[in-house]
Amino acid sequence: MQKIYLLLPLLIAAIFAEAQRNEFGFGYQLSKPQGNMKNGWDAGHGIQMQYHRYLRDVKGLGFGVNFGYGNYAWERNPQQYRFPNGSVTNTTAVLSSSLVSAGASVKIVPFVNKRFSPFAEIQAGIFGMVSSIYIEDPADPLGCRALENRNLVSSSTFYQAAGIGVQWQPGKSSSGSRHLIELSIKGVRGGDMEYANMKHVYDQHSQTSVQNPRQGSGERPLVVRFVNVQTNEQHDHSVAEIYNHPLRMVQLNLQYSFRFSKIFNE
Repeated sequence: MQKIYLLLPLLIAAIFAEAQRNEFGFGYQLSKPQGNMKNGWDAGHGIQMQYHRYLRDVKGLGFGVNFGYGNYAWERNPQQYRFPNGSVTNTTAVLSSSLVSAGASVKIVPFVNKRFSPFAEIQAGIFGMVSSIYIEDPADPLGCRALENRNLVSSSTFYQAAGIGVQWQPGKSSSGSRHLIELSIKGVRGGDMEYANMKHVYDQHSQTSVQNPRQGSGERPLVVRFVNVQTNEQHDHSVAEIYNHPLRMVQLNLQYSFRFSKIFNE
């Protein structure tokens, strides 16, 4: 037992020594659509987290993983639906749409020991967009009910990204660790994505049929079936739009990172 206790400090020291090659970061991420994606949404706001492990023999070269999560739409819109018999239902549609990503990353910081250093980063992984919609029950007890309250639209694609940025080290702690502030920009590209939004709801105040006037631009209605509680008549109404566009965006990142410094000493 005493031998085990004697080995514990050595084990802790070994773990700490290995940790000195690690860098952890988290921060704010702004996503701006490009190309045809501009038709479907304006901007996404969220967070990103990163972990990199730097090589011993190649200063400033690190390999790691990154995760991102954000929201590009949260809307609560009043909507009015008319049935062929003249009845009207007033209700509210609530849409929530998110961005999710996870991938591998390679980071190069050429002047890793300097107070300011540019860096380059490439990433590859899976990018997803998820939308859910909730149709509230109308206040009129004799009105119409949605047969489906929730419609989940989810899509994912392989993505690749490349970017540049700058690191700033405001100071060093007494333990030898370093705190960093990073500002970066990267371009993201991938395959076709299907996602939902409420930017253009087709003839929302007099819908008696589902129309698709913008199909040529990769858009179609997100359809929900309603039933009249008095007549049992059913009818489809478009409550949002589904888009299908190639993944094209630019992401701006402001990040705080914590790094153990001894392996970066000259």
